[in-house]
Amino acid sequence: MKTFRLGQRVTVSAVGQYEEITIDPPMAGRIVRLRRGDNAAWIALDTRSDAAGAHPFPADDEHGRGIHVLAYPDDCEPA
Repeated sequence: MKTFRLGQRVTVSAVGQYEEITIDPPMAGRIVRLRRGDNAAWIALDTRSDAAGAHPFPADDEHGRGIHVLAYPDDCEPA
């Protein structure tokens, strides 16, 4: 992908800002927040990934961010 759009459905194959973490098998989710400086986006996955370190927030996050991941367009495909 080149860029993200807010609300867009995507399939995520890798996540991470400082270290790339592979999501295998790739998981579907929806873009909930855009980061303009580096084209990254916060994506709410349909379910929480089992990949170690993929989620920066705990599963029981009080703000509902337990399924969120930070990903870049190169690591995603349109769903």
